[in-house]
Amino acid sequence: MRYLLYPRTGPNSSSWTKAEQVWCSANRNEALTRAKLGQELPAKPCANNAVARSYALGRDFALDGTPAIVMADGELLPGYVPPDVLAKHLKDGPGR
Repeated sequence: MRYLLYPRTGPNSSSWTKAEQVWCSANRNEALTRAKLGQELPAKPCANNAVARSYALGRDFALDGTPAIVMADGELLPGYVPPDVLAKHLKDGPGR
């Protein structure tokens, strides 16, 4: 499982800035928790962060919302998937 910072509102938005601040923080886990709680983040955006690359990848998969799961075969599971449904999907494979 890989988690991407995907600010769905795109560049030049407050969610984009928060994503960059999380990525550029010394402790990303703590920063992500603080961002989710609406707390201020002290980190400034840094050069060569992964937000733009993650956003471009999300656009390649036509993501228009979160959460979203892209399976290894490229299948997109948009939106919330209940745990039992996801477990069955992972066990049975796509299209079954």
